[in-house]
Amino acid sequence: MAQLIRSAKSASDWTANELSSYNITIAYQDFITFFGVPNPPHPIVNLNPPFLTVLGPGDAPDTDTAEILHYLHLAMTGLEHAVSDFARVFLQELGYQSTPDRVLFLRTGVPLPIMMRLWQEMLRRSRSMPG
Repeated sequence: MAQLIRSAKSASDWTANELSSYNITIAYQDFITFFGVPNPPHPIVNLNPPFLTVLGPGDAPDTDTAEILHYLHLAMTGLEHAVSDFARVFLQELGYQSTPDRVLFLRTGVPLPIMMRLWQEMLRRSRSMPG
């Protein structure tokens, strides 16, 4: 059987076949189950009112609104890490801060074996370059 080459990928770069090869499944969870809160706060109640009406960060009446609008603007540019940043800030704005049972974070570290292979490949390539 052929040896599959496994490499680190961005979340949006995974195909259904790759998810299947790692035995990763995507399962629907309703709102309450996902957040683990029996009576979740209504999003509109906790949302900063200027966020809903201001056109851009320059028009924001306060620094909190300007900050979340900056994150939104960056997320809309299509940068994947900016989307993650906005999602975390937006969830906090909606009242889903970290608790003892829940943590909002952007990404986890890349496992050392993957980094070692990447470093070894880069080293190998640099040694084979002329000059």
